[in-house]
Amino acid sequence: MNGKNVLGMIFANIREETLETLTEKRTMGSVPFCSRYRLIDFPLSNMVESSVTKVGVVTNSNFNSLMDHVGTGKPWDLSRKTDGLYLLPPYSINSVTMWGNRIDAIYGNMSFLDHSTQEYVLMSDCYNVMNIDFNKVFDAHEKTGADITVVGVKAKKPVSFSNVLVFDKVEADGRITDASIDPNVDEAFYSTNIILMKKQLLETLVATAHSKNEVSFQRNILLD
Repeated sequence: MNGKNVLGMIFANIREETLETLTEKRTMGSVPFCSRYRLIDFPLSNMVESSVTKVGVVTNSNFNSLMDHVGTGKPWDLSRKTDGLYLLPPYSINSVTMWGNRIDAIYGNMSFLDHSTQEYVLMSDCYNVMNIDFNKVFDAHEKTGADITVVGVKAKKPVSFSNVLVFDKVEADGRITDASIDPNVDEAFYSTNIILMKKQLLETLVATAHSKNEVSFQRNILLD
């Protein structure tokens, strides 16, 4: 799988409640890191370095500083006539909270998905500070034939987060056979909310969940 066949979607407002005053007037994605960076720089750079040439940044509120930072996407070579960087409109119309309804966020931007020619969608939040080669994720997804690939990390479960998806059983080949939300454990193999799947599958799952008035991407889509 080539990164050019993958559409990137970055969620700029997810988990803002964990940073409290830092996100009162800015998105999670525009929170400074080590003075010279913003949190959105990490997923955005990781995608571009893995040859993803079309990225949509999903916003919700307080996104002026984010717009100022990413601009046209030129620092990431995303200022182009074909594909490039897109700032997607707020999605809080039907959200149960201002930050947490990923299903509404995707459903509200279905036209962006429909008009994209890429076959796959790679979704990421902004709170993961990491360098990751997504080409390895693309290769693993193709090799295993999985419907959905989720990037996980084995570490102490974040105490400030709720609704954390934990992989309770993972086979040697990486297949997840059992998972739960917020189990009572100290150390866990948990989801980073970096998710890869076919665009058509994502559209179908989100449209179905939205029609049922479901609001949890993890509980109503990943666990089901």
